[in-house]
Amino acid sequence: MKRFDIRKLLGALALALALSLAVPALLPAVPAPLTARAAAKTVKLNKTKATLYLGQTLQLKLNNAKGTVKWKSSKKAVATVSSKGKVTAKKKGSATITATNGKKSYKCKITVKKGLTVSAGSVEVANGKSKTVTVNQKVKGKLTIKTSNAKVATAKWKSDPKVGKNTLVIRAVGPGSATLTITNAATKESLTVKVKVPNSVLVLKKASDAKITIPVREYSWDPFYDVEVWLYSDQAGRDVYAEFDESIVDCHWNYYEGVTDEEYRTLYISGVKAGTTTITISTNVCSETIRIKVTVR
Repeated sequence: MKRFDIRKLLGALALALALSLAVPALLPAVPAPLTARAAAKTVKLNKTKATLYLGQTLQLKLNNAKGTVKWKSSKKAVATVSSKGKVTAKKKGSATITATNGKKSYKCKITVKKGLTVSAGSVEVANGKSKTVTVNQKVKGKLTIKTSNAKVATAKWKSDPKVGKNTLVIRAVGPGSATLTITNAATKESLTVKVKVPNSVLVLKKASDAKITIPVREYSWDPFYDVEVWLYSDQAGRDVYAEFDESIVDCHWNYYEGVTDEEYRTLYISGVKAGTTTITISTNVCSETIRIKVTVR
């Protein structure tokens, strides 16, 4: 029987230990955990809807976009957009602005409203009197006023106009009709106010008599229609005159040589032949006139 050699056993154990320590060095290295990549930035418009007043602009931006961005408006009459995304409000309404980047599109709804509004689009002002209207201004800019007939109506601001509500004082200068045009010099937007100044001296008793239709009469001295004209004046010798196309109508007053002290005159009208004409009535009291449109059938 062989004897057990303790020295050999200890040597084997030492070798096994050395090998176990060396093996890890021979195995492939395990890589360290990968660092998480930063999340991609979202591409989006800086606005998806906006309200503009006429003449205003808005800069749209497609944030985080790479490459070329193309811009387009669904209604150029309402709002235009430049190649760089600048939107300009042109007309009241709605439009959609589309930004295209690669194969994706991004939209912004634009609503355009009036930057100038007025409390009344038409007014009637007694001759020599004044009336006020309110003009609301949304966009900064100098407001100018222009009248179509300074002999009928003029206007001025109660105080220097600014963004917000402004009072416009309209003054009647003489009988007739005029149009006031108010413009924002910065945006070029305009609005109008129609002004009517009725006669103060020479007036039709019935406003409906300004436009009449009558038949042809066999005898012109046999009147078919009569019109009452009122004279509001204290002056003596108040004559009234009628100018007309004698081939279509015949007219005569109810007094001799046009001189009476009555407050009104009656004009008798007869149809001579088919056609249309205008009877112009005037007085020696003032420059006012009355026009009667007559259709003869």
